[in-house]
Amino acid sequence: MLITGLVQGKNMWNGSGEYYTLPFTPGKKNRIRLVNTSTNTHFKFWIDQHILQVMSADFVPIEPYNTTILNIGIGQRYDLVVLADQPLSNYWIHCHPAQSCSANNNEDGILAIVNYNGVPVETPTSTPYVVPDENCEDETGLIPVLPKNLGNLTYGITEDIALPVAAIVRWTMNNVSFWTDFQSPTLLMIEQGNSSYPVDYNVVMLNGDENTVLPFMTHLIVVDLFCLPSNWTICC
Repeated sequence: MLITGLVQGKNMWNGSGEYYTLPFTPGKKNRIRLVNTSTNTHFKFWIDQHILQVMSADFVPIEPYNTTILNIGIGQRYDLVVLADQPLSNYWIHCHPAQSCSANNNEDGILAIVNYNGVPVETPTSTPYVVPDENCEDETGLIPVLPKNLGNLTYGITEDIALPVAAIVRWTMNNVSFWTDFQSPTLLMIEQGNSSYPVDYNVVMLNGDENTVLPFMTHLIVVDLFCLPSNWTICC
């Protein structure tokens, strides 16, 4: 079994597939929402020759800070602002699995492309940042813009979590294990306004209020894993 990764559902493998392309307008700021939807990979994310301004973590606005490489663990979300201030060209987006905790056969090949408007999309020749280490640390020193006193813990809905072991290992919550239809993923259903989620999606509906932070999507980049038997190729 070979394991690689996808960026917005796209990547290349053995000459098949295609890279996701993110358009940049020169001189403009781009808001990117980054989600790590993998199950066993800690990613180090960067865009060659660009600075990432981190402004939100898991929907919580934080005091902005700049970095070149962002650590993003399983299930984590970050909002970034990236200024398109480089020469007109194409630049690699890297999703590099941290090797100390991630088994992946395509560690340098989980890629996408930033394309500046005005130039054709081509294979980038950009200069990558050097990963200083392969540790799986979280981002540290995050300071919320508006700190809140959470008060006392109260319990509401409870979920029974189990890990049955048979021919395969499958997590369950309330005796349901998530099993998606790749032709109708949850994000697509949300975009279409379709709330008739199958039972296997195990969706819990929450009622928002004035304290709810609504996600704001400009560019949403989803990084996930794709398990690939050795006799398959990726088809787009």
